[in-house]
Amino acid sequence: MGVFIKLEIDRTKCAPDGGASLVAVCPVKVFSFEAGRVLTDPENEDECTLCDLCLSIYPEGAVRVRRLYRE
Repeated sequence: MGVFIKLEIDRTKCAPDGGASLVAVCPVKVFSFEAGRVLTDPENEDECTLCDLCLSIYPEGAVRVRRLYRE
C-alpha cells in the first residue's frame, strides 16, 4: 500500500467499461485491468502525480484519491 496516497475505486460507477479506461488514462500506470476488473498496484500508488485524469473520466465518486499525509 502507498505511504502517501491510497486510491479507492467504486467499480459500480465505472460504467460502461468497468474501469478499463483508468489503465489508458493514467500516466504512471497505477491501474491494471485483469479478469474484467480494474485494480490498483499497491506498490505503485505513491507514483500518483495527482493529475486528476482518473477523476475526470467517470462520475464523481468512482475514483477517490485519499491523501494519507493529510489524515
